[in-house]
Amino acid sequence: VKTDAQILADMGILKGDGGGVTKEYLAKSSTRMQAAIMFLRLKGLEQEALNFKGTDNFADANLVGGSEKAILAYLKAKPELGWQGVGNGMFDPLSRITGQQYSKVMLETLGYKQGIDFEYDNLVVLAAMMGLSRVAKADNFLNTDLAYMTVLALKLKMKGDTKTLL
Repeated sequence: VKTDAQILADMGILKGDGGGVTKEYLAKSSTRMQAAIMFLRLKGLEQEALNFKGTDNFADANLVGGSEKAILAYLKAKPELGWQGVGNGMFDPLSRITGQQYSKVMLETLGYKQGIDFEYDNLVVLAAMMGLSRVAKADNFLNTDLAYMTVLALKLKMKGDTKTLL
């Protein structure tokens, strides 16, 4: 039986860091940048984001390398994707992401929109109704939690559709 992380690694969705998807990697806290990349992979937009040539970017984009800067510029240019940052023109790419924040990512990946289908303060209710609640309240959200919640989301139906995210 494969773990959630192995499933995502086999699919090319979870790639880990320099050493790949290791036990050490899975025990690390997930960052906002990792969550953004996972979102783009799940939506089939990662390559488009990596190739993006826009020059407008978040004020703190200099905290990450070249390809990640392109991803941040892409997200800033496409606010309809739901990645507006943390305020004051900042994205805060290296900060840890919480279970609630990643729940928002997964709900939006499934086609739900903040301000229409849920409000951020009560998104845990919708996440629970969809079976995503086990780690939705986690403050120390680890890469293993990210893998778990992503595999759960892959099995869920897209908003207004009979097809699953997978």
